[in-house]
Amino acid sequence: NSTPFVAFANAIINLNDRRGAQMDRTRANASGIWSFYDLSPGTYFASEAGVSRQWQIVVNADLTFTVTPVTSSFPFNASSGYIG
Repeated sequence: NSTPFVAFANAIINLNDRRGAQMDRTRANASGIWSFYDLSPGTYFASEAGVSRQWQIVVNADLTFTVTPVTSSFPFNASSGYIG
């Protein structure tokens, strides 16, 4: 419940599966804390709408979970590259 795991106050948080399909949506509270409930074992991604914050959520078979902030290891400057 602290940086880098919190969002902006009252931000919309989208929950997506591994293929990017939206599964759920919630709103962070005034402290930026967000939560999702009743997730089956698997890997999910939560992203804050309108900004680049994203988290990977891995729910294990024993219903323990791990939340990891997602960051880009390979930034790309689109002004000097080719996107095709």
